Amino acid sequence: MRRTVIAVSAVAGVLAMVLPAAGDESPEATLGRERARPMIEACLTAAQTVEAMSACKRIVFTPCTQEPDNRDSTLGLVMCNDREGEAWAALLKARSADLAKRDPYRAKELAAANAAWTKWVDAECNFHRAEAQGGSAEGVITTQCSADLTADRVISFTLQLRGKLPY
Repeated sequence: MRRTVIAVSAVAGVLAMVLPAAGDESPEATLGRERARPMIEACLTAAQTVEAMSACKRIVFTPCTQEPDNRDSTLGLVMCNDREGEAWAALLKARSADLAKRDPYRAKELAAANAAWTKWVDAECNFHRAEAQGGSAEGVITTQCSADLTADRVISFTLQLRGKLPY
């Protein structure tokens, strides 16, 4: 499970060159990061259907793009996608731990599935990023792809934890 979070946030290594350190963020950005996970968690808790849970995607990104430092800039879009992605990744780690604890007989298979899923996310997002052909949109595409795919996995795990099969 630890590998899942590390690999899903592998984008962080690429972004470290363009994103400011957390201590360098504006007060709005710091507050936004602190509110991101609880905001998504509240949305998922209230949602009773897959469609409603899917509507929880981008609820951190959208208001983030309205912050003065993030309007109309590629870096702002990357930072907002990253903020959302970090929140979903934290939820994925928590949901994975909950599933492993609830079903210890499947914990090994869950770890293997998470490792394979992480490799797939990296490949899938690399495929989509290639559309930018080395342009400034690469970071936007990569962070959005990773956040959205992680959100989908969290939704699937949330359903499983509620006793509903997502398939």
